[in-house]
Amino acid sequence: MIQIEILRQTQKVVKQAIIDIYKFRLPRMPESSFMCVGIDPGVTNMAMCAIPSLGDYGFAFQLSIPRIDDAVQRIQNYGHILSDCNLVWELPVKGVVEGAAFSERYRQVELAEARTAVVMWLLKNGANVQVISPNSLRKRVFGSGKTNAHDIWEGLPDDCLAALSCAYYADMG
Repeated sequence: MIQIEILRQTQKVVKQAIIDIYKFRLPRMPESSFMCVGIDPGVTNMAMCAIPSLGDYGFAFQLSIPRIDDAVQRIQNYGHILSDCNLVWELPVKGVVEGAAFSERYRQVELAEARTAVVMWLLKNGANVQVISPNSLRKRVFGSGKTNAHDIWEGLPDDCLAALSCAYYADMG
């Protein structure tokens, strides 16, 4: 297990959402010269991780989002809350969003809405975006589709670790 060193942790509340913000030392140096952003979408828990083009640190954002019944308001809310993370963009940006796992346990329609809102938000901010299935992400980043980010790393919330694996997928390709 690799312990991720937290350099700074803060929290803010916006639009009834709680955003935990972590600046952390990267578990491995990035390969590309692009800023890489990974997002693990969720209906009420979402995470974003950014690896700047220079430096040995990254930023993680753990979002606790209130559930909204109206689909249009819910979709708009995701974009507003992501914008409130105040991520400093370094163009060019590669973005990877974790795709569907196709399990009956999750709210698949709402999760698809969240994923769509995230993709649109990344595109609006100039990112080159891919949606990659969880198994493909894990296979490329960890060498096995069955290995989860929290099996390798610790020190950040699990959603942030999944988002970090998305960012490293972007970094590797």
